[in-house]
Amino acid sequence: MLFDMVRRLGAFVMFTVLTQCVSPAPREDAVVVNPADPGEKVSTSTSTAQVCGTICDALVAEYGVPKGLRAACIWECASGFESSPDGCYELVACIADHSLCSGIDISASCMAKAGACLGTWGLANGSCRGCWKPSRTIRGKQLVTYVSEFGSEPKPEDYSATTIAAHLPGAAGTEYVFPGTGSADGTYLIPKVPGCGVWVQVGKTYTWSGNQDVDTSYAYQGRNNAKLASDGTTFTFNVTGLVPWTQDDWLEYFAPQLGWYPGAFWGIPFDETVIPDLATTFTWQMIASGNALPDTSQGDVLYFTHLPASTLGDGSLLRVAQKAARIDTMTAKDGVDNPVTVSLTDITGPTLKAHIDWRRSTYALGADLNPSSILAGDPSNPFFQDPDSVGLLTFPGQVNVGASAELFLLEPPSGTADVAPADISFRTPYPADWSKEIWSALTWNVPLTDRTGKKFFAVERVLATLPFEKLGTTPLQARLGPVKNPKIDGEPAFGQLTGTSLTPTVSWEPPALGSPQSYELSVVAIGGQTGQQGKQVARFVIPPSADGSVPAPTRVTLVPGILQANSDYFFRIIVRSVVDQRTDEASVVTAEYRP
Repeated sequence: MLFDMVRRLGAFVMFTVLTQCVSPAPREDAVVVNPADPGEKVSTSTSTAQVCGTICDALVAEYGVPKGLRAACIWECASGFESSPDGCYELVACIADHSLCSGIDISASCMAKAGACLGTWGLANGSCRGCWKPSRTIRGKQLVTYVSEFGSEPKPEDYSATTIAAHLPGAAGTEYVFPGTGSADGTYLIPKVPGCGVWVQVGKTYTWSGNQDVDTSYAYQGRNNAKLASDGTTFTFNVTGLVPWTQDDWLEYFAPQLGWYPGAFWGIPFDETVIPDLATTFTWQMIASGNALPDTSQGDVLYFTHLPASTLGDGSLLRVAQKAARIDTMTAKDGVDNPVTVSLTDITGPTLKAHIDWRRSTYALGADLNPSSILAGDPSNPFFQDPDSVGLLTFPGQVNVGASAELFLLEPPSGTADVAPADISFRTPYPADWSKEIWSALTWNVPLTDRTGKKFFAVERVLATLPFEKLGTTPLQARLGPVKNPKIDGEPAFGQLTGTSLTPTVSWEPPALGSPQSYELSVVAIGGQTGQQGKQVARFVIPPSADGSVPAPTRVTLVPGILQANSDYFFRIIVRSVVDQRTDEASVVTAEYRP
């Protein structure tokens, strides 16, 4: 049989390589060229090149490697024997006796013997996965497009000092790592990446790629030259013209040109400032250290909006923008107090209407949430925070850029019952051409503890959004649910977990509701101040496949170096889909994991 010959030829290749290592006699060289990149070449012996041709013919005949990839297979085979002859001999033996694969992965025995070669010979690795992608150089880029009312400007990230690598998953938690290099122009290169699916690492973010180029560019709402305040910088806002204040009201400060920068949005009572009942004037001081400084010479505008509260017949709390001020003359000074006079006046302009029919029961996907979760708006929640609500956001520029202000908020009574339909009238103090979108969400808190008993929490959320112009009489309801049956190393992820691995595998099943377009696994370290959510130490992003040839994985094996022994973590699994250019989202969190 052909494979018997391949085994003998493999042994001959091994003999040839070993004798060349101890013999000073010159060998007859052959140059093998990478067909995907003719500038990439490897010098090997003629006999090795011939043997690789025979081996690759066998892969085509017996393992289904496409004929058109024979030249790529020979290139990878020759490169493998030059860099890892022992491993490649063992790989040929595994191919010959059909012990290479176990399911869709390399068998444990072949991994142990041939692992060094598999890291180079991607087409052999792909034999088990049925995915034929030759080794190639992954070319990635990330440009940040800063968006403001005055246009957009792309700016590259500087990756020259960032860890860049590709991680090829292997059997039993093993992996191959292929280092890359980044540049100051927002691009990076990872050469000789094999296989049909790898994790592309850029710093602490890992993006799943089917051996394709990666573009993680994104929009950032805000100008690209904002200056951040040093210690000692404060703002003192002297606000007049309030509607007589009640404790359910909301006063917001919004600097849209600063967008996502810290300090671009502030709200009362959410910063724990208390305004006296029925007050129509108020002086509010904000510590601005680390926040972006407004600068009128850069076109910055400050908006202050008062959203008084009223109670609807079903007990829902409704806040609607009623008074506002626009300030375009403020240039903040660093290191000192900046007094600002804010004179609120009635919002004028056309009256807009919204019919809100919120099917909140469709968000109550309790069977798929962490069993310990508590609705965020439930007064029994020890970490009581933002209640569940429906809101109308408005923001300048493109959709999905983040920075936004509220025009109204509807906060229903605690629970999961549907909200009585409501007709809401409102005006906007912002430019008429700003985008508007309706969002509706249910939020849960999951209580957590570290190994000393210190209390923390994590957030689960089901969110749906749609353009305001498409609201009409359409009921607001969940369109995407959280993943089902999350596990850590095969065990249910909601129980108390004392891990034995620093590279656990987190797996899940697709959600019962909706079809996700992307998945994300966030790795969060528990620690710091009591009541906080912890610090994200890594994120694994599984975007839509570029060509549809590689199915999105529903499992992530953490790469070494992320988790530390004797520390506490939890994992958040997020699914997303885009409808009408707006993002729906659902998330679930695991119990504590203590390696």
